[in-house]
Amino acid sequence: MIDLCSEFTGIGGFEHGLCAGFDEANIELRLIEASELDDTTIGMHSTAVLRKRFPDCQVLGPGPRLRMAYPESADMLTVTPICTEHSGLNTEGDPDETEQLLDRVFHRIGRAPSLEVITFENVPNFLSAIDGQFRSSYTLWVSELMEAGFAEPDSVVLPASAAGAPHSRARIRPPHTRGGLHTA
Repeated sequence: MIDLCSEFTGIGGFEHGLCAGFDEANIELRLIEASELDDTTIGMHSTAVLRKRFPDCQVLGPGPRLRMAYPESADMLTVTPICTEHSGLNTEGDPDETEQLLDRVFHRIGRAPSLEVITFENVPNFLSAIDGQFRSSYTLWVSELMEAGFAEPDSVVLPASAAGAPHSRARIRPPHTRGGLHTA
């Protein structure tokens, strides 16, 4: 069994797709911790869907999530930061906002020696330097994970439907590993 935690979970579409894929490979993947806003109208809807999909999962809001380390049994982490700031549709996008969200994730990862795989999801623009950036946000993501002992993967661009989303917009999904696990 592989224990999974999730950052910026939304309705759990990415995790739902992963569980289905692992199930096809006869590997049990269990979402044990997720993070989502419970105190907004949008967050309440997302959290309701998430709890319906994963009734045994602990759902943390932003405050508790920042104070708590990942459970010691956690083997895998999914990270799906808000893509608005990197969207080509947002001409006023500010990648610094996304990177500030990720700073908190890097802090939690640094306190989680049991994590062996981290999968990430964002829009393809995350791979490019956006106006005002001296490097891409993806470059920051990779360097921080390499500092934590994770290998640099090849970037994978897939339709979101490959991870359970009801649309086919392109998303990047690089898997990072450390320890004995291989991304295959």
